[in-house]
Amino acid sequence: MSDTKTALVTGANKGLGYEIAAGLGERGYRVAVGARDTARGEAAVKTLHAAGVDAFAVPLDVTSDRSGGGGGGRRGPPGGGGKTPRRNGG
Repeated sequence: MSDTKTALVTGANKGLGYEIAAGLGERGYRVAVGARDTARGEAAVKTLHAAGVDAFAVPLDVTSDRSGGGGGGRRGPPGGGGKTPRRNGG
C-alpha cells in the first residue's frame, strides 16, 4: 500500500486551480485534476506529467448534481489512497 496522498483539485485545468495542483504535485501529492471540460483536463494532466507530477483527469462540474462528484463523498481515485480535499472551481 502506498503512502502517497491524493488531492482532488477542482478547476485544476487553468489559473489558480492549476497552480494549486502543480504545487501539491511538487510536494509529492498525486493530483486528481477536476475539470468541467474533459479536453482541458487532459491537457492540464499532460502538462503536469511533463513537470514530473503524478496526475490524472477527473471530469467534474461542481455546479451540477449530474457530474458525479461535486467534490463530496469518498470516490476513490484510480489506485486508491487517501484524498486531501481542495476546492477551487465553481
